[in-house]
Amino acid sequence: MVACTTLFELEMRYMDTMSREQLVAGVRERSDCLPVDLREGIEEQVTDRLRLLLFAARLVHALRQARRKQGSL
Repeated sequence: MVACTTLFELEMRYMDTMSREQLVAGVRERSDCLPVDLREGIEEQVTDRLRLLLFAARLVHALRQARRKQGSL
């Protein structure tokens, strides 16, 4: 299994290559994984914060997927 720090580094490196528009679209796509207060004003966020929001949303999504898979075993 890959270490969590390695996954974080890989994901952040990938997001560094994304345009601002791609980051906004990515956050919107996974916005259901974020609390309401973090969904507000996405377009006004600085690029680094967009990366963190996208990472957080993807992480929550992955955790939910893992939980569903674990529950189906």
